[in-house]
Amino acid sequence: MKSRVRVTVGASFVLVVSLAASVEAQQPNSLSSVERVRIALERAQQQPRLTTPIFPLWTTPAPKRFGMFTLLPPDRNGELIRVGVPVGDLVARATHAMSGARHRRAERKARERVAASR
Repeated sequence: MKSRVRVTVGASFVLVVSLAASVEAQQPNSLSSVERVRIALERAQQQPRLTTPIFPLWTTPAPKRFGMFTLLPPDRNGELIRVGVPVGDLVARATHAMSGARHRRAERKARERVAASR
């Protein structure tokens, strides 16, 4: 019976001490709480501010050339890649090739006529 009373008294003492400490913590001395707030405000003013970086977060990659194709960065939502094809250059090459072939055929026929007339 005595050990039970001791345990109950000991538990009660611990409970009262912890409640008293929590009540004291909830009702701080007004002078010390004002001082703590002032110190916290001074520290907040002294801390460096967060600044955004000067360089852009996302840079668009430069176009890459693979032969006659040019890989370009996406322009619209949903695009993964864009491919540039120099249509004008291809048409110009084709017309020059056709003109060159026509010229070679004309020269060959002219040589054949000269050779036949001899």
